Amino acid sequence: MKIARLVAVGLASALLWLAIATRPHNPTLEEARPPAVYDFFSYYRPNAAWAFGRMRHGELPLWNPLQGFGGPFLATLQTGVLYPPNALHLLLPTQPAFAWLAFAHLALAAVLAGGLARALGACGLGAALAGILYAGSMQLWTSVWWPPVLYTAAWAPGVLLAVVRAAERPTVRRAALLAGAVALQLLAGWPYVVAMTALAAAALGAAELAHLWLRERRPPLRAGIALALGAAAGAALAAPQLLPALELMARSARALGTVSEDPAQAIGAIPSHDPRYFARLLWSEGVSDGVPGILAPLLALAAVALPGAGRGRAAALLGVGLAALAASFPQHTPVYGWLRHLPVLGDFRFPFRYRLLTTLALAVCAGVGLARLEGLRGRGGRQLTLAVALLAVAVEAVPMQRSLGRAADAFPRDEPDASARYAPQLALLRGAGAEPFRSYWRIFGADKLGEGAGIRVTQDLEPLSLATTGRWMSFLATGDAGTGEWRARRSRLPLGVPYSGSIVLPADPARAPLLDRASVRYATGDALPAWITEGWRPAVAQSAAPPLYENPRALPRARRVSRLLPQPAEPQEALARIAESGARGTAWLDPFPREAADLGDAGVDPSARTDIVLDEPERVVIRTSGSAPAALVLADAWYPGWEATLDGAPAAIALADTAFRAVMVPEGEHRVEMRYRPRSFRLGIAFAAAAAAALLVAVGAGRRSTI
Repeated sequence: MKIARLVAVGLASALLWLAIATRPHNPTLEEARPPAVYDFFSYYRPNAAWAFGRMRHGELPLWNPLQGFGGPFLATLQTGVLYPPNALHLLLPTQPAFAWLAFAHLALAAVLAGGLARALGACGLGAALAGILYAGSMQLWTSVWWPPVLYTAAWAPGVLLAVVRAAERPTVRRAALLAGAVALQLLAGWPYVVAMTALAAAALGAAELAHLWLRERRPPLRAGIALALGAAAGAALAAPQLLPALELMARSARALGTVSEDPAQAIGAIPSHDPRYFARLLWSEGVSDGVPGILAPLLALAAVALPGAGRGRAAALLGVGLAALAASFPQHTPVYGWLRHLPVLGDFRFPFRYRLLTTLALAVCAGVGLARLEGLRGRGGRQLTLAVALLAVAVEAVPMQRSLGRAADAFPRDEPDASARYAPQLALLRGAGAEPFRSYWRIFGADKLGEGAGIRVTQDLEPLSLATTGRWMSFLATGDAGTGEWRARRSRLPLGVPYSGSIVLPADPARAPLLDRASVRYATGDALPAWITEGWRPAVAQSAAPPLYENPRALPRARRVSRLLPQPAEPQEALARIAESGARGTAWLDPFPREAADLGDAGVDPSARTDIVLDEPERVVIRTSGSAPAALVLADAWYPGWEATLDGAPAAIALADTAFRAVMVPEGEHRVEMRYRPRSFRLGIAFAAAAAAALLVAVGAGRRSTI
């Protein structure tokens, strides 16, 4: 019955969001796409449409060929391909699926937050209050535009609840429940919320173990083992997602310097990081980002100040919440700097997200504090707590309705009408011939994978873009082969290819040959430099908006190159040589194959021919012929997991021109096949299968037995 009441509270919270903050269709958002929700339209929605569209045809989207020079797709975490609830995308159109997933996760957040409050000593009314305050908070309601943030936030109280239960009674079943909660949160796809939850779990688990030690006067080894096994098993269950992600992180632009030690880089001039703005909003509205109503902190203080069960647990959780609040003001407290030295949190650019922990801690502890009030003696104790609970909900709900209930900002529940804005450009690109090519698509608001479906669109890069691609694009934009590190500018925005992934075309055409080598055959955009508008051919009527230009010097995406040189060790030197206009017939390789050394200074082979006969995301087949040995260069990203065969026999893939893939081929006609078969994913499947089997056996053998 207790669970039924919590479920009812969860559904009520989600229905409140559905009624206040959504509408069937929002053409204003679809057309304007303001910066606050730009990521949803340009990243999350097109990625989901593309990925689950492939999965409906029985294809697992391991590789994304449509952004940059290509890159791992599943490994990027935020796509959520392996997160079980996202299977709803296989049954519904993309936008309705996101709306119903948001509804379900808001309900789940309320249920789990209420359950956590109950475990810490809240009464039934207090558990209901905790669920409503958390699920109805500004943090969660605004997170619907960043789906993996909402999904991981919904599981956060579940992980903490599983930690408390496994510590107080360390059974196999409770360790398995902890493993399931950890795995689901990991698969949900936002690593920073996972890291925040880990901080809270560590504090709550330590408080629980310390309490057990003091009570039993001996080390709580069984509880510690249960927590460790649950966490390890959860990570193993999520290994098919984690191992590819770790592999990608080590080779991403972030790993090579896109994160500065300057706190201003993390702030990005967002007012939310100013404590004065935070306090002013709390004073004027009664709520603020991180505080679900002005009464929540007062009730939370009652949870630790007044006597009652679970004071230590509540104090530990509230302490984490206050530390998270301090970390959200990076220029005013040192806490943010301390947390940046921890794994994952070191490249966290949006400290205001730490307040999610603050919201959870205040909501849960407010529910516990309500139990303290209910325990007061007197005939009016029950009526007092009910009145306080209703007032706390009203204090949160009224300003939320006022700020998020505007029609112009409402979350659309239905699929938008198909836009014909880019119809002439897309029709020309799709009919441009059998030869695969790459285009540069720089239009603010154009979906990365949606508007250019089926076309290789080099617009904005994946947040975990490859460092090799980042260096290439950064050099193209600035002449510096960095990865878009922070620069002090009035705009306070990064240059090159940072997190936002914007690819900037320079005003100076000196580095334009880089686009030729990348097989960028077309360019479209609202503001293209003069060397494109004047030097490239218009491909559609001049009256078309936006215009489309064809690059007359673009090299084929697959080509034979006979003049081969060792790639310089320094990327700056390598890209400077590659950008030289006279280097079109040369390729730089790393490692330099022995067969390439035997070629000498070979000239252009006039009989050379290459044809891409099969072009799939994880498989490319090329037929090539020539009168001399050469390197077959494919202008797609080099990455571990790509395997090649030459006429059916294994062949080595070299890194070409700092970013691409190359295979040595002898003279004559040959068939080269490249497949993406990441070992990290296969190893992750093995880990997950072993962990699942071990948990099933353990739970079946002793469901209630202690560890």
